[in-house]
Amino acid sequence: GSAVAARPPVGETTLWTRVPDPGNPEGIAVRKGVVYIGTHTPASGNSDEGPSRIFRFRLSNGKLLGSTKVKGQDRDATHGILGMEFDRTGRLYVLDRNPPRMLRFNKSLRKQKTYARFPDLHPCSSAEEGEACSPTESDQAPFPDYFAFDPSGNAYVTDLEAATIFKVPSGGGKAKIWF
Repeated sequence: GSAVAARPPVGETTLWTRVPDPGNPEGIAVRKGVVYIGTHTPASGNSDEGPSRIFRFRLSNGKLLGSTKVKGQDRDATHGILGMEFDRTGRLYVLDRNPPRMLRFNKSLRKQKTYARFPDLHPCSSAEEGEACSPTESDQAPFPDYFAFDPSGNAYVTDLEAATIFKVPSGGGKAKIWF
């Protein structure tokens, strides 16, 4: 009879690689055998620290291939990058916490562009009539955290603190409340 290969138990993990400073990996995307991992903030915050970085690792063995520093972050406040995803052409999109924006990088990650910005929504209970607002009870800073593209290229971005999903039109521009 044929031998059946032993499978590791469900939940077993192994160390694939380590993320260099500033550490705190969050946001991951994989394309063409390369894993892209962003850095966020530790629980204690990271004011006055360096910029977030996007590291590139070889999928097959975890070898570090390089990194890119995120430009334009407010480093006097808590900052970090979160959700990451590629479009159909291979450009990388990244959500930045401070300032609250969506960035687009070219394929080499050498050029970065602000693709969209996210507004600071106040709770609807304290907002002016007709003003875009958040269905939350407390007033929190914007916190874009994850997103997905639809087939037409529109991005749908969740805001953790505003309990809101924004829609960013294909090609970038003003983020509008979608849900």
